[in-house]
Amino acid sequence: MAVLRGRKGEKRWQKDHRELSGRATDGVHGPCHRFEIDATIADIYLVSRYRKDWIIGRPIVYVVADVFSGMITGVFIGLEGPSWDGARHALFNTFTSKVAFCSAHNIEISEDDWPCHHLPQEIMADRAEMLSESAKVSLVDSLKIDLAVASPYRPDWKSIVESRFKLLNDISQIHWTPGGVRAREQERGDRDYRLDATLNLEEFTQIIIVSILHYNRHNRQPSRLNAEMINDGIEPTPLNIWNWGIDQGLGCFNPQSDEIVYLHLLPTAQASIQAGGINFKGMFYTSEYAIENNWFSRARNKGRTPTKVWYSPWSTEFIWIQDKNRTFHACSLRSSEDRYRGMRLEEVIDMLEIISKPSPKIHHEQLNGLVQLDEFIESTINKSKNNQSASGESAAKRIEGIRTYRQVERLVEQTRLNVRFGTKSKEKPAEQPITKEPLTIPSVATTYAGERSTQVIDLLGSLHQKGRNS
Repeated sequence: MAVLRGRKGEKRWQKDHRELSGRATDGVHGPCHRFEIDATIADIYLVSRYRKDWIIGRPIVYVVADVFSGMITGVFIGLEGPSWDGARHALFNTFTSKVAFCSAHNIEISEDDWPCHHLPQEIMADRAEMLSESAKVSLVDSLKIDLAVASPYRPDWKSIVESRFKLLNDISQIHWTPGGVRAREQERGDRDYRLDATLNLEEFTQIIIVSILHYNRHNRQPSRLNAEMINDGIEPTPLNIWNWGIDQGLGCFNPQSDEIVYLHLLPTAQASIQAGGINFKGMFYTSEYAIENNWFSRARNKGRTPTKVWYSPWSTEFIWIQDKNRTFHACSLRSSEDRYRGMRLEEVIDMLEIISKPSPKIHHEQLNGLVQLDEFIESTINKSKNNQSASGESAAKRIEGIRTYRQVERLVEQTRLNVRFGTKSKEKPAEQPITKEPLTIPSVATTYAGERSTQVIDLLGSLHQKGRNS
């Protein structure tokens, strides 16, 4: 063994080859005593919900498990890599109602199907998820949860949650799903499995949720039974062991109010109060609290103002604001923002980024069209310059005549439109010879033509004669 230990190195020896002198449940007194959290990259490629031909890559799956029962108490599927930002969403899901969570994904369950919405006494995690000051402030200082961080390359320190990933892969059949990553190395000439991706983030989330419900209810783990459980005839599934521990009073709950959980686990961002609502990431929200306090009318009259909001990546349906008494108020998506409804925040951000940038083909067509437009404008200007003749009038005279020329042009254009669209009166006026007498001059010419009245009358007489002949 000393030779093997020397060959493998101390880290690998401790992880894969050392003796097993205990069990993960040693020292754990009941449900909620210790939770373990970890993240992994799912072995499947997904597509966007907005367009099936947009491949968005592989999602990150966060799982939270109870050490005493093996119960999966929380989950988060997103595109955020292993970090505190991703872990906080999984913990928020762990500490809140699963009925509402499943309902948001069109899966109806009862409280008895997934009765986990409690805060634990301890959390074991990797450095990637919890090695940050924000995690310490949120969990240890605010939610009173003891935090343990595993050493590098020691996944065996949180073996419960590590083993859940393999079980979920087997239950959900990820590797056999279109877009699933194959275990064997791809050979030359094989079709790229990424092109077979067909599930979107929401559909994959639904599969994982149903797989977790199946695991919690049906996965048998006889080694978890103690003498009391055997005596009580407990079926060794995570759900039964969890319920047994709660019924026996072994639950190690850490009670905290919903407001405290929201405050310290939901991520925050800056939004803008505008006349049309609270603008967050390009989406508009409204709430009764904001309307009652005249937020939007004040913004319309005095200008927009920034505000702090809390949001959930699961859904764009709601964000939360806080009043002076630190009470949370939900803000719902405005009815005109239907294209964002039912989507996750990550999907909306990706969609807005994609559509904001034209494709190379569209960009080429746009540049080509712009060149053609410039050529047309330039040729039209040059043609107009070539047809322009000198009037012999001074600049002052030309400027003085702007008002007269405008009135004449209006009459000319009106006559042209009447002839073109047939909107002239059907009653033909009596034929009168064209004359330059003052009584036949149109009032506008008499009023504004001045010294140019003769030119104006000749022009209008010609147009009237042309209209009668046509």
